[in-house]
Amino acid sequence: MNNSAWLMWLGVALAMAAVEAVTVDFVFIMLALGALAGAIASYFGADFVISAPIAVAVAVGLLFTLRPMLRRRLRPTRDNTDIGPRSVVGQTGFVVEPVSESQGLVKVHGDLWSARTDVRTTLPLGSPVHVIDLQGATLLVDPATTERR
Repeated sequence: MNNSAWLMWLGVALAMAAVEAVTVDFVFIMLALGALAGAIASYFGADFVISAPIAVAVAVGLLFTLRPMLRRRLRPTRDNTDIGPRSVVGQTGFVVEPVSESQGLVKVHGDLWSARTDVRTTLPLGSPVHVIDLQGATLLVDPATTERR
């Protein structure tokens, strides 16, 4: 058993893990795990000619299998994640003051909003609504029982 070869692989693995701690992109941790596989192979007597391909194979395998899964699971997606007032579009709430084509008041996630509807009838107090748009500071709402646009 070559005592220094596995320590070299372990040092490479630790260096890659340190770089990953700064970048947090899940690339260097896969390289670190590959180097760790090389260290294990070297510890059990594999020469560099054998431990290097093992390290590369493990790193590449993890880059193409584990990394995409980790990125999907641990990184938030930016699709449909409006912030601020636009975040209420698509949400449901209820009528606090009857909503007509010109005025009304709704509560969405604990916040009161002025609202109007393009439905020809007035939405009564307490009825559920679906927010379909934000126009200035006024929500455009539909009854929650209708099909969403």
